[in-house]
Amino acid sequence: MKVAINGQSKNLKVLEPANIEISELTISPRSVKPGHPVKVTVVANNSGEVAGEHTVSLSIGGKEEQSKTITVPGSVSEQVSFDISRDTRR
Repeated sequence: MKVAINGQSKNLKVLEPANIEISELTISPRSVKPGHPVKVTVVANNSGEVAGEHTVSLSIGGKEEQSKTITVPGSVSEQVSFDISRDTRR
């Protein structure tokens, strides 16, 4: 985009806004005994050019258990992990 004042002009680039998508869900280990920890991880990818904030929510059986609000810089992917443990199966 060209911007001009009194005959002087400069080009101005308008950056793409944040566009954060969640992918690559992993659960480790896949099987566990009651009371043992499990790590649930996703990748948050920001395909925009500026940083953006996003809330990542972990749900188990349709119920939200934990959430994290993250800020992802532009054109960057970041891992988001949750550590969970249950004494019994729900």
